[in-house]
Amino acid sequence: MIAIVGAGVTGLTTAVCLIESGRAAGDQIIIYARDLPSDAYSTGFASPWAGANWRSVAAHDDPERQQYDRIAYKRFDQMAKTHPHLVMRLPGTEYCKDTEEERHGVWFSTLCPGFRILDQGERPPDCPFAYTYSTFTINVPLYLQWLVDELTTAGVQIIRRHIDRLDSLFDDCDTVINATGLGAKNLRDVRDDTVYPTRGQTILIRAPAVTATTSRVYPDGTTYVIPRTDGQVIIGGCYQPHRWDLDIDFELAEQILERCYALDPSIATPPGSGKENIQIVRHNVGLRPSRQNGSRLEQERRGPKTIIHAYGISSAGYQASWGLAASVLRLMQQ
Repeated sequence: MIAIVGAGVTGLTTAVCLIESGRAAGDQIIIYARDLPSDAYSTGFASPWAGANWRSVAAHDDPERQQYDRIAYKRFDQMAKTHPHLVMRLPGTEYCKDTEEERHGVWFSTLCPGFRILDQGERPPDCPFAYTYSTFTINVPLYLQWLVDELTTAGVQIIRRHIDRLDSLFDDCDTVINATGLGAKNLRDVRDDTVYPTRGQTILIRAPAVTATTSRVYPDGTTYVIPRTDGQVIIGGCYQPHRWDLDIDFELAEQILERCYALDPSIATPPGSGKENIQIVRHNVGLRPSRQNGSRLEQERRGPKTIIHAYGISSAGYQASWGLAASVLRLMQQ
């Protein structure tokens, strides 16, 4: 038996990959989690609160992270054709605060169709570098439910249970996959003190006129507009390390509305009619599972038992999900 601890996008995607690869049958996998995707408003884990879009943040000298994102991009390309209600292909535009990517080159320029660096006249005067490319956005609530449905149909058990030690599962399982995110900090036999939250705040709006995902990097954070397949749009945001508070910062929310309207006036209804005509559905706060020196992907042997640690992916959960899961399977085969 294989136990997966954590029912966020990493844990669920890993389970799907185990089944698709033939590494395990559905009835050989059990997922344990304190918080489940059906907990629509749970702040206990980050996955329900994601944007989510594919925009790689892998560094130019990090081939492992690039490979995670490359695999996910190709999977989303397939899903946009077979599951268009979950994954949508659309244009993306990135306005950068400096020319670091220009100096090193955007690593995914040959991966994404339509990649093009914008001319000076196509970007704001104070924006030194920008580009457009073909990318994807994910309808997070529907996507998470699809993952759950795929697994339960295959016979996977998904059980709500707080696990305080991974080795407490060894009586029934030979392999335990630790996809606990922030929970790795409190597991009694892990106690990873390098794990920390990165607070994010967004606003879910109704804006069916938005047809592209757009972001702009400012000195104090990134502003982004991420449309979903159902006419709703996530606008944001912030990146606040080491903050656990979940209260809505309404001053920040006002800044998000102002910056996002300036970035894409079609978020108002009708388009361009002013930010006061943005149709707000809900304010959101989530905690990204970050980790000093990056995510942990590691095999640990405890006698005859195996633990695979796969957590700390921060804001890259969806865009790295299929690649990270593939790497978990690779470690299991060693």
